[in-house]
Amino acid sequence: MGDRHPNDEIRPVTALFADIVGSTSLGERLSPGEVKALIGECVSRMSAAVEEFSGTIQAYAGDGICAYFGVPVAHEDDPERAARAALKILSVAREYAHDVEAAWSIEGFDVRVGLNTGQTGVGLVGGASPGTVALGDTTNVAARLESRAQPGTIMAGPETARRLSPLFVLEPLGEFELKGRTEPIAGWRVVGPRSQGAEPVVGAPLFGREAEVGRLAEMLGEHARGGGRSCSWWGRRASGSPVCWRRLGRAGERASSGCRAAPPRTGRPRRGSRRSCGRGWGWGRPTPTWWCGCA
Repeated sequence: MGDRHPNDEIRPVTALFADIVGSTSLGERLSPGEVKALIGECVSRMSAAVEEFSGTIQAYAGDGICAYFGVPVAHEDDPERAARAALKILSVAREYAHDVEAAWSIEGFDVRVGLNTGQTGVGLVGGASPGTVALGDTTNVAARLESRAQPGTIMAGPETARRLSPLFVLEPLGEFELKGRTEPIAGWRVVGPRSQGAEPVVGAPLFGREAEVGRLAEMLGEHARGGGRSCSWWGRRASGSPVCWRRLGRAGERASSGCRAAPPRTGRPRRGSRRSCGRGWGWGRPTPTWWCGCA
C-alpha cells in the first residue's frame, strides 16, 4: 500500500480528451514519416488550442491528447474554458483537413473530443521525473465519452453540461454504457456558445474563495443590522470576483434592510435600491466596490 504524498489533494477538474478519428488506417496508406508528420502537426494544433484557454496538457497518446482545466491552477470557469478549447480544436481540425487532403489526398480527416467535470485525486506519480496527474472516475469517463463521440463533435458529461448550459447550446444524446462502468452515463453534444460576452454562470461553484464570501456575507449582515459598510476587491483576472459579487447580490436581495447588493460592471456607474435605502448602493472605479449608505 503506497503512502500518500503530502501534496496530494482532492480537487475539481474538467478533463478533456481529444484524438484523431481513424488514425490506425493512416498507417496502411502512408509511410511512417508521413504518419508522424500528419499526426504530429494535428496534435500540436490541438495542444495550442488547449493552452490558449489556460489548460494543461497532461499526456500525449500518439494520435491524441489528455488535458486538464483546474490543474495546477483552478478557475471558476474551467468547464467553460475546456468547452471553448474543444470548439477551437474542432475548428483547427477542419482547417487542417484541407491541408491533409491537398498533401496526401486523404478525405474526411477529423477529430472528436470528450469533456467531463468532477472531483479527482491530484498528485505526483512516476519515478525519477514524476508528473502531476488527476485520477478517478471523472477522467475515466471523459476518455470514454470521447471514444463514443461522433467525428467532428464534442461530448460532455452531466456535470460539465450543467455548468455549460447557461452559456452554450447543448443537445442531449441520451445515456451510454461505458466500458468499465456499471452505471450508464448521460452525454450532451456541445454545439457552440449561445452568444458573445455571456454573463458568468450565476450558480457556478466557487473554488478557494470561502473566506472572501464569508467576509462579504458578514459585512452584509452588519449592514442589515443598521451599519453602513463598503468593501473593495483587488485581484487578477479570473480571481473569482464575478461569482462572489453575484452571490453577495443574491444574499442582499434577502436582507431585511431592503438594500440590494449588485455585481460590479465595467462602464457607466449604476445606482441601486429605491426601496428602504435612501442612498442605495454603487460601485467604484478602477476597483469594483460595493457600498451602502443606509446607516
